[in-house]
Amino acid sequence: MITRIPRGEDAGRLWDTSVTLASFPYFFEIKRTRTESPQFD
Repeated sequence: MITRIPRGEDAGRLWDTSVTLASFPYFFEIKRTRTESPQFD
């Protein structure tokens, strides 16, 4: 879950990182405490 929609290079970096993490068969999840509510703008 992300609280803001990344744009431009940030969107690409997030996607690339997600694909990299998902490529490890022993990786399951990352969890952190939410610091803000989702923003839909």
